[in-house]
Amino acid sequence: MVLVKSPPPAPEIHQGHQGLFSRFLAVDEDLIVYKVVAFRPQDIDDAEKLLDLHTRSIRIPRVRRLVHQFCEVLEDTARLETLDRLLRQRALT
Repeated sequence: MVLVKSPPPAPEIHQGHQGLFSRFLAVDEDLIVYKVVAFRPQDIDDAEKLLDLHTRSIRIPRVRRLVHQFCEVLEDTARLETLDRLLRQRALT
């Protein structure tokens, strides 16, 4: 996640707030992790598209580490195996 500073929303939404406030935005790597962990066929397709679109900006070790951590909690390696397959298909491992 990336922390960014932005102007507050419209006054009627955020009464009385002055200045800037913080928001967390998902980066490409986070979206890939979310999609692989969700693990539906459409999510895996989305993860493939994200890998294809953002290959140069993705930190593969970070993505693998996060998916691995989810797999440990879920006691299931299928998600990591799927990610590894996607990475191999793109020669990213």
